[in-house]
Amino acid sequence: MKHAIILLMTIFITSCTAIGPMRTYIPPTISEGNAYSATLNKTYDKAWEDLINYLSVSSFAIDNFEKDSGLVTLSFGAGRITEYVDCGTMDGTNYIDFLKLGNYRVSFTGKMNISLREIDAETSSLRVNARYILSDGFSTYAFDSGSSDSENASNPANGTIAKRICAPTYLAEKTLIDYVESL
Repeated sequence: MKHAIILLMTIFITSCTAIGPMRTYIPPTISEGNAYSATLNKTYDKAWEDLINYLSVSSFAIDNFEKDSGLVTLSFGAGRITEYVDCGTMDGTNYIDFLKLGNYRVSFTGKMNISLREIDAETSSLRVNARYILSDGFSTYAFDSGSSDSENASNPANGTIAKRICAPTYLAEKTLIDYVESL
């Protein structure tokens, strides 16, 4: 009798457990490369002029610039999250788009520090360091160029790891560097 009660309780408890579909989360491939600095074959003044000319027509918002120190700070983000941030995929769909499909309130802001330095009379160094902040309404991922962040999923899907990882795509850094190099 005791075994029959235990068996019935086990069947009852397991029948009340909801099992959702198995899902597949694939984290992003994190680049180890130095995609955010370059040596420019141009004078400091020419590199500064090219940098300011590019920024004045780009989608980046200039917060501050000072030629004497070679520092520019700017903001970017809004609706183009997946161009700047890679959080992997869920069931073959970009993870950020997957969250939006689930009505998560995804928000994104980016800040960038650009440092231009004179190496010698004909050469300059350009370094771009971005700070990325992504929120899905439950977790906030904050990371810089060259790094990533991982947070526990608020409700991990069956079959997936509990951590979600986000990293930069380096589009912001690369676009800026490529443009200044090309002039």
